[in-house]
Amino acid sequence: MKSITVKFYLTLHYGRRRPTFKIMCNDVEVQVVETQIEHIANKEKIILEFEFPITSNPTQTITFIHYGKTDDDLVIENNQVLIDHYIKIEEVELDDIQLGNNLLYSTVFYHAMPDIWVKDMLELGIKIDPSYAPGTELKLNGRTELSFKTPIWMWWCELLQAYNI
Repeated sequence: MKSITVKFYLTLHYGRRRPTFKIMCNDVEVQVVETQIEHIANKEKIILEFEFPITSNPTQTITFIHYGKTDDDLVIENNQVLIDHYIKIEEVELDDIQLGNNLLYSTVFYHAMPDIWVKDMLELGIKIDPSYAPGTELKLNGRTELSFKTPIWMWWCELLQAYNI
């Protein structure tokens, strides 16, 4: 089976405990090799690397899942966020091709906010969309999906043309 090498460059923001996550490739969980590149106070920069098995379908999907965040992971005082627990996707490489700004055009985040929270927000007049783009900041439990076509170089050219880059 053909595969491509994928690298995620992440910044993990946290106070009490590190954010938890997993990665799925076309709905199959993959094992990643993690390399810490920097750790400063409540922020950690890491690189995740893994092999993505390509299927016969021309569209491939990487799903990045953030889970386990609780009310205790967010500390607010005087309307200021003191500590938050989230993941920021800084960059993604597919077979050594950096997505750069195309990452913004290619990701969607779907939150897993409890229904009671959504209901409470609606009662306050705040509508919560089930998804947002770009999906590069995972501040809630949920998933970011990055879909791309193979061969990668063709998809890359289509993105460049579509966004006049």
